[in-house]
Amino acid sequence: MESVTLAKVAGTYINMQDAFATEKNAVGNWAEIGYSGPGAKNDASSYTTDNFVYTGAASGAASGAVSDAWKATVVRKLNDCGSTSAAQGYWALSAEYLTSGSNEGSVNYVATMGANCADLTPAFSKLTNNLKAAAGS
Repeated sequence: MESVTLAKVAGTYINMQDAFATEKNAVGNWAEIGYSGPGAKNDASSYTTDNFVYTGAASGAASGAVSDAWKATVVRKLNDCGSTSAAQGYWALSAEYLTSGSNEGSVNYVATMGANCADLTPAFSKLTNNLKAAAGS
């Protein structure tokens, strides 16, 4: 099942975003960091596979969190994930470039999932790195 690769695909995004942040002191959008989602390209920050539509935030930020910096939304219900609506079947990462504290210069990631989606990808929640909480910001 394609959903088991979501953590790996998001991990690639994280690696590329971290490299960009090291050079530019900011969170970049997909085009800026050189990231391409899996599947067929719809536009600069949207790709489609049989099971998911992958999207990224249109812009990055030098400070503040970028919601849905990386997101995979189900095309159709997967088990109970997205059973109410496809919009509720998702896995997403927010990204925030930290400008102060002990983790200054790093990117804090927070992973979120739609209702009933965690069982399909138990490793996805581990992408949250809690740097902001660890720094006490």
